[in-house]
Amino acid sequence: EDRTLFTEVDDLDTAPSDSAIEAQIARLILLAHGRRAGEDDADVADLADLWSTTAASSGDPRYAWKVVFGAILRHPDFVFY
Repeated sequence: EDRTLFTEVDDLDTAPSDSAIEAQIARLILLAHGRRAGEDDADVADLADLWSTTAASSGDPRYAWKVVFGAILRHPDFVFY
């Protein structure tokens, strides 16, 4: 299976390390918005917080990725890319 979106995390059903979450979010921003976001980027930090909060409240890391990806697709940068 060759994944094209979620390439920075090994398994969507388990919680990755914080650095893997940030790297994956940066990759999704690059793909969806066409801009490189470093791990110190405010959007990466906000989306990492969203991932952590969602995963903790739902107990479902895969659902947390869906929420984060949905937020990325709703961002104005996606519309204008």
